[in-house]
Amino acid sequence: MIPCPYFLNIEGAHMKQVRNLIRVLLIGSAFFALSTGNCLGAEPDAATAAIVKQMVAAIVTSDHDAFVEHGDAELKSPDNNEILKTMNPRLLEPLKKGYEISYLGTMKAQGHDVTLWRIIYKAGGDDSLVTLYMKNGIVGGFWLK
Repeated sequence: MIPCPYFLNIEGAHMKQVRNLIRVLLIGSAFFALSTGNCLGAEPDAATAAIVKQMVAAIVTSDHDAFVEHGDAELKSPDNNEILKTMNPRLLEPLKKGYEISYLGTMKAQGHDVTLWRIIYKAGGDDSLVTLYMKNGIVGGFWLK
């Protein structure tokens, strides 16, 4: 129960309405803060955004060189030459019909800056999640789910 200061002189049913109003305002403020993301200064840097967009576009066009351009030695290794050819068709087909990429957030993991991205397909259906691991501007991992 929220205590009511004596100078407000609110009792009974009125106090219940005040408490409900406070709850609604607090919950609404929390949803607004979480939905905008930018209120916390959460913006991706331009270089990272360009890299993730390039890598997703490279998947659509099967451009292996563009996909590994910013990758570490492991990503560029000959063992990964077939990586785009083994792409799941259920992910590839909606990408070819058009998509939008939006930034979700950043975290630290295993010494890398990890950015999360949402792919919204213009053809509809479920969204996909891109997880990009970077260290010193070099891609150490890329997952599309």
